Amino acid sequence: MKYLKKIQLLLLVYVCISCDKNEMEEALELQDLPVVWVSEKPATFTLNETEDSLYLVAFRQGGKLEMKVRFKGQGKYILSEVGTVNYYKMGGGDEDEVKSTYSVDANDRISELDISKWDAETKAIEGLLQIRLKKAPASGTAYKQENIDFTGELLKGTAVVKKPSQSTGSRKTFTWKPAKAPEIKLLRHSPQVDSLKLSLYHETGTIHVLVDFKGTGKYKAPVAVSGFSYEYENDKIRKVFQVHKVSEVEITEWDQNTKMIKGTFDITLQRTVGPTAADVEVIQFKEGAFEGDIIMKHLFRSRFSKNSP
Repeated sequence: MKYLKKIQLLLLVYVCISCDKNEMEEALELQDLPVVWVSEKPATFTLNETEDSLYLVAFRQGGKLEMKVRFKGQGKYILSEVGTVNYYKMGGGDEDEVKSTYSVDANDRISELDISKWDAETKAIEGLLQIRLKKAPASGTAYKQENIDFTGELLKGTAVVKKPSQSTGSRKTFTWKPAKAPEIKLLRHSPQVDSLKLSLYHETGTIHVLVDFKGTGKYKAPVAVSGFSYEYENDKIRKVFQVHKVSEVEITEWDQNTKMIKGTFDITLQRTVGPTAADVEVIQFKEGAFEGDIIMKHLFRSRFSKNSP
């Protein structure tokens, strides 16, 4: 396998010998090969000393990384164990428009933040980033790659200390009012494994919900319900939220013959905006309902198929 990767890299170098830097990096990402993180502008560090948490935002051309970790000073941090990470592919001629969303898998043990320097008095901080990002299941389709590996340059700066009283968080609750009919897909991963994907549209955004589907009944996050939500401004994605663990979807009717499905939901969305526990933006949609015909989509190929290699 390692020789195959080397051959792929050589082919990419040969093909992209006249490519510019951005085209070469895009080609590396598409092959799941490591890309060196090159900062477009300095990273920002925000520290909450009360809760011992560090909020890091780093920027590269075409991407933005947001990370929150339980901070103990100098040392190595396995990101899946001590924090949350989200990476946003930006593009479309607008640096604030989100195209696709990636995060660190819960079982990942490769991704880490290595804090090589930390001065508790001056708050000067330096660190290296090595990270493997996995595309969110309900993410956009503008970019095809499922994984991106970044190896890091040195991220450094001075952490800004923030107190809980300076929280920038907010919470809003709405009764669900659909902007248009939902799109409902049944994603068949294997003959025994199905996911129900609900694309729910409201006035300012779209919620993409994945349900570990087994028929009628109640499904609760985070075990059986997950997903992301995109908030729009002037037809551009400006904010990305995660479906929070208190969310619930109930399938009240399901006809396997006609593929008609009906259900209700209470969805809570959350977005981290700083290092404190209060630095979250929360939107709750209550009394939601959906109904429609399922679109079937098979994501696996039988090994007995005549088109199989």
